Amino acid sequence: MDRNGINASLGEKAAILRRFDPMGSGVIG
Repeated sequence: MDRNGINASLGEKAAILRRFDPMGSGVIG
């Protein structure tokens, strides 16, 4: 597998979680 691709997707997931969960509560919404 392409580690750079995996890291990029993880970074995107983290950014998306931060955008929907700005307080870091882990609950989206």
